[in-house]
Amino acid sequence: MVRRRPATSALPVTLSSRIPREIIDIIIASAKHKTTLKRFSLVCHAWAVTSQRRLFSSTALTPRLIRHLDGDPHASQRLWPLIQHSSIRRLYEGTHVLLLKQKKDTLRVLPGMTKLNSLALLECSPQLVRLLGEIFKADNRISTLRLGQVHKFPSFTDFQECIAMFSGLQSIALHQVTWGDDNQSTLVRGEAYKTVDVPSKLKEVEIYECPGIAHMLSWLVGTRRATTRTLRVPWLRPVEVALLRQFTHLENLEINLVNHSIPGPVHGSLDGILSGWGRLKTLKIGYIQCMLDWTDRLVRGSGMAWYTEVLLSLKTPLPHLHFVLAYENVGELDNFAWRDVNTTLHSLAFPANLETLEITFYGTGKPRLSERVCEEMVRTRLDLHANTSLIVRSTGH
Repeated sequence: MVRRRPATSALPVTLSSRIPREIIDIIIASAKHKTTLKRFSLVCHAWAVTSQRRLFSSTALTPRLIRHLDGDPHASQRLWPLIQHSSIRRLYEGTHVLLLKQKKDTLRVLPGMTKLNSLALLECSPQLVRLLGEIFKADNRISTLRLGQVHKFPSFTDFQECIAMFSGLQSIALHQVTWGDDNQSTLVRGEAYKTVDVPSKLKEVEIYECPGIAHMLSWLVGTRRATTRTLRVPWLRPVEVALLRQFTHLENLEINLVNHSIPGPVHGSLDGILSGWGRLKTLKIGYIQCMLDWTDRLVRGSGMAWYTEVLLSLKTPLPHLHFVLAYENVGELDNFAWRDVNTTLHSLAFPANLETLEITFYGTGKPRLSERVCEEMVRTRLDLHANTSLIVRSTGH
């Protein structure tokens, strides 16, 4: 005999209205999927308000979404103000007439997005970056900006002007952003680029796979060198490393050199590179491609891996150190300079002040090592100080 589960009645309105808003917020915050949030929004009005706030806090601004909300004025009035982060991808494509309509629609809906503070512009034109900069120039509310595959600004000065319009900017990420030719060869010597002021609130900068890294680094230290606190440059040429000497105010740094197709740094070029960095709290190095022989990353003339020379240049305590090791098969992990790193950790200016050593194993093949196996590998190869906690992560694709 099959027993049927008793039917459950809906939550009475009188009861749901007595549930404290804090409890509702905690329950809805636990939802991991949009489907769950949509179901929560059907419980009652109070649940719908909180669920929709989470559902629409981040969304892609597409012509389809604009058309959909245009067809429902009530939903449009309710949902546009909920958006805090918006991404725009390939918005301006098609015929000239379509481009004009997309531009008109975008300009029309943006004023209604009153809580918008974060923008991601992906595969868009520099003209769109300038247009949005002009729109948000007055209110300073865009604090986070991400540009991905934006080609090609007429010049670096034009790029600077567009970014400077976002005067409230606190964080910027650049991925494959290009601009017209400037005298880039003169910038790698560390000369400041002072054409346009950097946004005064800028604290966090990420530059990845951008051919004009020297321009950007020189600009950051040219006018307001005390503002940036976090810098991530995971695609740095050896000739550009010298520019890091001027970032003595940084608290968090992530660096990696390009692969072995470019010769390693020359002996002496890394001497004292971080010696004046009294505020550095976290140094992340990676990801290091262990499928390459680590000797390809030697400092020419010293016989040491470049990242060990960077560590040895520190003259003040470093609380947190993070390596990211990329591998395809287990044997490649032997290519990491374990012995050099072990020696370097004990040669730091203040080895007992290293609170955490984090190593992320990034597997690009299968099988991928478990975190337990990775931790055993690290502990057998590195002799850690008693005050240092080890964090090991295993990830990949």
